[in-house]
Amino acid sequence: AIGDALDGAIARALGITSDNGARLDAKADKWFDLPALYNFCIILPIMGLSSEITTMYVVMILLITIFDYYGQMFRGKYSSFSAGIVGKTKTTIKFIVIYMLSLDMRYQEIYDALDLNFYIPLLLFSATLLSGVSMALKTKLYNEHMKTYLGGFIKKYLEEYFNDKG
Repeated sequence: AIGDALDGAIARALGITSDNGARLDAKADKWFDLPALYNFCIILPIMGLSSEITTMYVVMILLITIFDYYGQMFRGKYSSFSAGIVGKTKTTIKFIVIYMLSLDMRYQEIYDALDLNFYIPLLLFSATLLSGVSMALKTKLYNEHMKTYLGGFIKKYLEEYFNDKG
């Protein structure tokens, strides 16, 4: 998580930013956090977490994966490669959840004292919601671009059609 926060700041400070770096940074976040979250989905039932809660975690992580995948498809085509505040917040929440889940494996007393069984689902739901918002914003930019492009194409076609008829 610290590396994720520092890499962009270091690149900007040294003046070595690029679209490829921004694109790779966004993908690297997903290559790290999504597999870590899926690993917990495998480990949690072994640790004694109920199947209902594990299923809820799996569903939310699947939704995050779907939203992130489609968000990446639209990233850079009609929106910026670099992460916005929604994406940065979502990624921070995912890293916090990973940390909290790891507490259950190592420090059960801390996990129980902080009542993380309440906060983890809440944070996962927040990350799911933010993933959906992030994807929707990128999709909205894509749709606006397509409307502009198609609107211009249709207008040009109709003008040519009616000019040929008139």
